[in-house]
Amino acid sequence: RRATVPSLQHPRASTASLTGHALRWQLLLVMSRFIPVGQKRLTNVTVVRYKRCGKRFEVACYKNTVIAWRNKIETDIDEVLHAHTIYENVDKGVLARREDLLEAFGTDDEDVICVEILNKGEFQVSEQERQMQLESLTKDVASRVADMCLNPQTQLPYPLATIERYMRETLHFAPNASRSAKQQALQVVKQLQASGAIPIVRAKMHLRLLVPTKAKEEALQRLSSLTADGGEKVLLLEPNVDSGDGANVEFGDRAGESGGGGGGDGDGN
Repeated sequence: RRATVPSLQHPRASTASLTGHALRWQLLLVMSRFIPVGQKRLTNVTVVRYKRCGKRFEVACYKNTVIAWRNKIETDIDEVLHAHTIYENVDKGVLARREDLLEAFGTDDEDVICVEILNKGEFQVSEQERQMQLESLTKDVASRVADMCLNPQTQLPYPLATIERYMRETLHFAPNASRSAKQQALQVVKQLQASGAIPIVRAKMHLRLLVPTKAKEEALQRLSSLTADGGEKVLLLEPNVDSGDGANVEFGDRAGESGGGGGGDGDGN
């Protein structure tokens, strides 16, 4: 049986006589007239915005890549940008004008401008990206604590997993994105020491200083202020002597030296 559907091309076709299926097609035909044909809408992107010379410039990036780019984890810009294109408004698909680029950046090289916008622009961090950033910061803090501390009973450093467990279960550590990992690591060390949940002390550093002979006394005084526990002080002297005279030189001020004498390379610890 042939369906009696009025032609959609007839401008005076009565909508009352149309079937439900044909009516839907008529509606889609009308709506299509309002969809711009040449406009490309970008979805599921992170927009980085940068204002300069009173004008706004934007680039479209893949999700969860901008922070990795700024932390130098991701170095391939093609893995960050949707396209090497500068927009005036990404949401509306409006491109930045060439004269605006020249006025604001002094160049119309979009590759160069994209890098500057990526490095200096502002962007809205997604919840997933924020969570990844905080997890990375927490691991960085724990790694720094493990590097700078040890168990005073064994004189060995704690495993990273142990530090992370105590930070989570004892301190209920919550990372602060506005503070550096080093600052937070120092705070965690003090909190762990105050809690008494784990025996932990700061590891001692071994310093090796090269000073001119005339600054020997000043160097010793400064070292004394650093080694409050009476630790051994080693002063390395490296005078300039004529070739062949090194064998006759003895370094009496070099404590703990296994063999005094020139001829060596001066790299003793």
